[in-house]
Amino acid sequence: MYLKSLWIGLCCFSVYPQPIESEHFIPVPQASVVISGKLEIPNNMDSFILILPGSGPDKRSAHSKLAKKLLAADIGVFRFDDRGVGNSTGTFTRGAQGLDTELLAIADYLKKQKQLKGKKMGIWAHSLGGIVLLNALKKENLADFYVFMACPATNMAEALAYQADQSGIRTAFRFGGRGDSKRKRAKHVLAINKIIAENTQDSIIEFKAKQYLKKNRLKHMMPPFYWNWYRQLLREDIEDEYAKLKQPFLVLLGEKDDKIDSHRVLAKIEALEHPLASCYLFDELNHYLKKGKLGKEAYQIDDKVVETAIRWMRSFIGHAQE
Repeated sequence: MYLKSLWIGLCCFSVYPQPIESEHFIPVPQASVVISGKLEIPNNMDSFILILPGSGPDKRSAHSKLAKKLLAADIGVFRFDDRGVGNSTGTFTRGAQGLDTELLAIADYLKKQKQLKGKKMGIWAHSLGGIVLLNALKKENLADFYVFMACPATNMAEALAYQADQSGIRTAFRFGGRGDSKRKRAKHVLAINKIIAENTQDSIIEFKAKQYLKKNRLKHMMPPFYWNWYRQLLREDIEDEYAKLKQPFLVLLGEKDDKIDSHRVLAKIEALEHPLASCYLFDELNHYLKKGKLGKEAYQIDDKVVETAIRWMRSFIGHAQE
């Protein structure tokens, strides 16, 4: 009876092994912050993923479902708390400015870990995380493959105006009268965005923006030219960066995304005819590639999305090892 129980226990362990977990604190001297994260290594790992979140603020726990799916496929996971969130030090950063330095430090740290030597490394970036990743890749290659989930591929003036068109971005702007249509507000957002993107001096931005507001009789608004992070985000130049990628990359998009124009992104990626690019557009899925409203658990990514990504990773890793 004892031997039978032991055998059943061993079988269960081999089928459902628990990943080896370890806490890591990664200093980023250039930003005077320390990033806290967790590395999870499954039993038969041949590759691992660094999960790079969106605009946040996010704790590592936000990506629990994705992590479990990857670990079940024997893909290791490193996830971390945003700066100023959870156990990471510093002040939370709303835009993308400076976060590429943080990503470079994390990637360099992971490459030096003994338990990850000889393993293929990938980065799974969401939304703003994709901008951060593309900025970092301007400086050096970070990994063997990349997954871009709901990431923009147009200039940011257009991308943020699209948000206004879809949602009216009620919490960020108050353009025009209360009866104005979303599309009319989006037109004003795009105009202000272009003024910010095309000018660097604060005085010129304020002068031109106020001139536009006066001309169009906009009486009630919260001007974006007061926000430094917004100015920096609009100046992010990522439109041509996908074409420069030298590693396999996967683009995952949701048809119901109201943050980025997924059809426009799909068209731009396909137009590249990049030999290492794969792109999928999923029906009925939103910016977090899930159905329905976002809710508290935003990163409950649809199973078919994760399964598609895992199949893609497996085909790439298998090809790389031949």
